[in-house]
Amino acid sequence: MKNSRAKQSGRGALFLGLGTYCALILAGQAATEAIADPVLQGAQEALEVLRANHIEYVPESTRHQAMEAIFRSVDPHSRILDREAAQLKEAREMGMCNHLGLSITVSNGVPRITEIHPGSPAIEEGVEVGDEIIEVEGVNVTDRDVVSVARLLHGDTAGPVSLRVRSAEGREPLGILMERQSLRIPALAETREFPNEIVYARLNGLFAGTGEEVVKRLRGWFDAGKSGAVLDLRGAGGSDLDSADMLAGLVGEPRSFLYSLRDTEDQELRVQRAEPGPALGMPLVVLVDGETKRASELLAAALKGSGRGVILVGRTTSGDPEVRERIRLSEEEWVYLAVRKLVVGDGTQYTGADGVEPHIVVAHDAPAYTEITRPITLFTDRRQTTEEEVRMERLREQTRGDAVLTRAVDILLGLRALNFHSYGRPPSS
Repeated sequence: MKNSRAKQSGRGALFLGLGTYCALILAGQAATEAIADPVLQGAQEALEVLRANHIEYVPESTRHQAMEAIFRSVDPHSRILDREAAQLKEAREMGMCNHLGLSITVSNGVPRITEIHPGSPAIEEGVEVGDEIIEVEGVNVTDRDVVSVARLLHGDTAGPVSLRVRSAEGREPLGILMERQSLRIPALAETREFPNEIVYARLNGLFAGTGEEVVKRLRGWFDAGKSGAVLDLRGAGGSDLDSADMLAGLVGEPRSFLYSLRDTEDQELRVQRAEPGPALGMPLVVLVDGETKRASELLAAALKGSGRGVILVGRTTSGDPEVRERIRLSEEEWVYLAVRKLVVGDGTQYTGADGVEPHIVVAHDAPAYTEITRPITLFTDRRQTTEEEVRMERLREQTRGDAVLTRAVDILLGLRALNFHSYGRPPSS
């Protein structure tokens, strides 16, 4: 990656100067040469109107809003962060989060606890693996997808969370109050093996080492004869581009262009090509939503633009595929602003204005469960047909309540029915 520190420092100085000018104007002390700038001149004129009409204003809050308006005129999704917000954002990108230390899965529409992490307050409350979560903060969570349930469990701030939990033995649900704590979340939130040789991996984000872990898991599944994989990036973030590179390289032709990050002058800051080596060798469906961001969103964009054998399903991503940067304005303020653009293999450019549009969009009100149609039995062994029906019923139980995952599984089932096992570039010998 090319060194862009000098350019970034220059941008930081520019924005710091802009903030200083705004402060001077709003205090009525702008220099004559500063007023020549039409933006600053407009701010001065607005203040003169307020003064002429004896309308009071708070200089600090007015300064903040004026700066925010300027930044949003070039990047509508930019925002000014105070120290706490900046620290929280940095921590989340590194895998730290305020949560309960629980890993969950959803089967037959019911969230179940699959792991209790060290340090989790659930240990003291007697919660056990296998327990079912019925409510979170008074919200019934049955027949919800696993990502939306996980969002209710996690939070930006520490504090109490009320749960209703039913034990694995099926006793009456108990009300429990637990405190969210700042804990490191695992990059790989969940893995599952569905019937009909379909496998599933859900990520919390792309953190250091995530790429190696997920690639190893995917290759192991392929070697075991699995017919297709679902990679769930809904709600995933992180900032480890090396992990994104490893995963994107699974489906691109060797040495093919995957993506480049460029500055505002179109100078390349990072260029990534697919590394030589064996391909994934099976279809990959990637799930995305409006909370897919940062390195995970960059991965989704690169897969859509460069990968063969990849289908994106879900909803448009956040519009933040590593194109924004935190730039210091003062000792207590930063601006989070788009200062780069992402260019992927098919030429699509992402500047932060729009997110990645999936190949197949699943509306928020889409039915989350598909009734099973019994297969035609002519010229078939009834015993084999019954076994297939049982597998389908088990599969539908595991995807119930999640319209996006149901659609992804249907796609892989269709490819499997067509005997479409090897997809994308052929594995190298």
